[in-house]
Amino acid sequence: MDRGLIERLRKAAERAGGPDAIALKVDVSRRTWGNYLQGATEPTASTIKDIAKVSGLDPAWILTGVGPMERRSGDSYLDSLDEDLLFSVIYEVEHFLLGEGITIGNAKDKVQLIKAVYELVQREQAHQPDKPTTAGNVIQLPHVQALMRLAG
Repeated sequence: MDRGLIERLRKAAERAGGPDAIALKVDVSRRTWGNYLQGATEPTASTIKDIAKVSGLDPAWILTGVGPMERRSGDSYLDSLDEDLLFSVIYEVEHFLLGEGITIGNAKDKVQLIKAVYELVQREQAHQPDKPTTAGNVIQLPHVQALMRLAG
């Protein structure tokens, strides 16, 4: 697991009252939390969302280290985002890049890639409301994979 993610999880735990407190608040065992901090396992998108809520940190920052560290309430863009979809997109993009051995060093480029995939998934969902469209499905499309390889 990314050392940066581990450090951001440590920061979240510190802000939520320590490792035991955050494990309790996000409903994971202390052992599971320890596995996150050792890099043995990665938290799910849903768990990242819960970690963000209890720590006051921005979920995208926790996952990627990109953007503002603290979550800003009242921002209109947060109200218009489908957070579950965004988490899914970030997770799927990160998983794909890791699996392909692709590193995007420029945070702005990574944000643009995530934004493009997010918008594509939204578009697919709007065009086919009867067919379940997920970030995982869209990531599997050859043209999306080609885009992600080019971004790297």
